[in-house]
Amino acid sequence: MVALQDIEAFILAGGKSQRMGEEKGLALLKGLPMVTYIIKTLQSVPLGVKLISANIDYNQFGLLVYADSKQGKGHMGGLMTALEQTCKPYVLLMGCYMPFVSKGTVRYLIENSQDHKINVRINPILAIYPKSIIPHLKVHIENNQLKMQDFISSQDHYIVKMDYFERLEPNVLTNINSSEDLKYWNMK
Repeated sequence: MVALQDIEAFILAGGKSQRMGEEKGLALLKGLPMVTYIIKTLQSVPLGVKLISANIDYNQFGLLVYADSKQGKGHMGGLMTALEQTCKPYVLLMGCYMPFVSKGTVRYLIENSQDHKINVRINPILAIYPKSIIPHLKVHIENNQLKMQDFISSQDHYIVKMDYFERLEPNVLTNINSSEDLKYWNMK
């Protein structure tokens, strides 16, 4: 198991937001910016939380915000930025579009993780990554191999089974990626 004190959380809040039509993390869900739900969840674990975005509007949350060190490289660039900016041996990476992830889900992921491996559910944007992958990640980015699943498959990894939480909380791993998704969840 990876110890809680060895992990720092980073929320990916950059990207083009083409399907959403607006900045995903700042889009209002039940009257609050979507990223607010994730920040509160991660802080309740408790984890230190930082954001990755070039948008200065994220400064309103009182957290450190970093722009991608590798511009235009998507999630892989965000992961590299997180690994470069943390002083901890592990990074918990999470997308700003996952507002229903619970404290229990995050703690379960941590408690069922394995040292020195990428610990992932099927979704690579709710995962724990060790700093030791930086050299391999750098090669993938330099070669423009930007698919997270391909990168994870090429590394020592462990898939954490999350079936229990998906049964208990069916929406816990829901991604809100489009304006239609947002409208649906605002009406629910």
